[in-house]
Amino acid sequence: MDLLGRIRRLAGDAGALLVGVDLIKDDAVLDAAYNDAEGVTAAFNLNALAHLNRLIDTDFKLGDWRHRAFFNRAQSRIEMHLEAAVDTRVSWPGGERYFRRGERIHTENSYKSTSRISPDCSTGPVSSRLRGGRIPPVVRGFLAGV
Repeated sequence: MDLLGRIRRLAGDAGALLVGVDLIKDDAVLDAAYNDAEGVTAAFNLNALAHLNRLIDTDFKLGDWRHRAFFNRAQSRIEMHLEAAVDTRVSWPGGERYFRRGERIHTENSYKSTSRISPDCSTGPVSSRLRGGRIPPVVRGFLAGV
């Protein structure tokens, strides 16, 4: 069963799927977006550890970790990592893991496109179409501006 087919069945005839696509930008622009001065992205990234603490009873100490994000030009993606700021041990029921200072957990990839997308999604990076290729006008208008 393909992913888009499953999404279509779950959303039903009245549902929709919004796919965000971002073009490659200057490294400084991407760096500022993923390493924002307000720390919003870092808090989002660190929340993964807090969620694991709640979900599977790990004992990540959030203060032991630092958000790291950078553009991997060879892979055309932003990579987000959590880096151990100190040597630290994380445990959970039935196990534990030691992390050395500087060791990273790769938490997210955000791929960047090198070409524009046509408003009907029939060309460019997004070539699969839902609902027979019909895209709601608001989404079509958004895509036209990408």
